[in-house]
Amino acid sequence: MTLPRIKLLVSRFCIPTKIPWKYLRGASIISLESYELVSLARAEKARKKIIDLLSEWMEEMTAAAVAREFIEEARLRIDSNPAQKCFEFVEGAWPCRAKPDRHVEGAAYRRAAAD
Repeated sequence: MTLPRIKLLVSRFCIPTKIPWKYLRGASIISLESYELVSLARAEKARKKIIDLLSEWMEEMTAAAVAREFIEEARLRIDSNPAQKCFEFVEGAWPCRAKPDRHVEGAAYRRAAAD
């Protein structure tokens, strides 16, 4: 394979890199083998970083999906019982500030009405 054809393949199918063309053209076979091993080691290191990043990305996306499921479940539960919107405590705070229905009696009604 000629050098122009190699350059064409690299430019067409690979991410542009800084390949030392002059060095490679004049290097001995031992130097080329050494350069190849160094390049393969760098590629392996990059592959491991990519795998770690993909693993971290998948974990974060999974955590977000689980949180979304809890949100949807909570919304379905609240939508099925409208009175629950104003009486369900979420970490000690009222989720909404609307007044509850008058049929609710006692301390819960007074607390909700005071908000």
